[in-house]
Amino acid sequence: MDPARSLASGKSSFQLSRARLALAGLLLFAAAGFAAMSMKAPKLPWIAPLIPTGSWPVHIMVDQATNTAYIANQLDNTISVVDGRNCSARHTPNCTAIATISPGPNPTDLILDAPHRTLFATLAGGNSDSIAVIDISSCNATNTSGCTQTPKQIVFPGTTLWQGGAASVPFGFPAIVDLDETTHTLYVPDANEGAI
Repeated sequence: MDPARSLASGKSSFQLSRARLALAGLLLFAAAGFAAMSMKAPKLPWIAPLIPTGSWPVHIMVDQATNTAYIANQLDNTISVVDGRNCSARHTPNCTAIATISPGPNPTDLILDAPHRTLFATLAGGNSDSIAVIDISSCNATNTSGCTQTPKQIVFPGTTLWQGGAASVPFGFPAIVDLDETTHTLYVPDANEGAI
């Protein structure tokens, strides 16, 4: 047999095998596509449940002990209180605020002192130099009787909001307070001066 002819025959056979393999792959993808098209689309929650709160919700803090979420609504001057037992990924019909706290002008940052049942809220409105001290022992998912009480305010020599917008609108970068739970010390940065 002629070696050149044998080589040409081998090449032809290889090309034919390659074409068959490509065709088989194409048919496999087509079959998978048709199978996927015949399946029903799963019913997924395309839009996550929403909690209606006040205007411009800017921060949320959760008290694990009572399963309560506190949401600071900056432009409404309120904090929404939400019962986490009735508002979760598996139970959404009651995702509404059960009470409202009026801490002062434009609450921005929230920090929780759980052992002392205290919620601190920086107030960006007014002189931007105050923090509301809120007793949550009677303002939570299990007891809302104290939510309407006016919280006390601490005034400190500084500002909790670096103004980034118009003077009449409380927009900007809020100071982020932090709590040392071991010593129960609250650290408040001055948003303008940088001191703490």
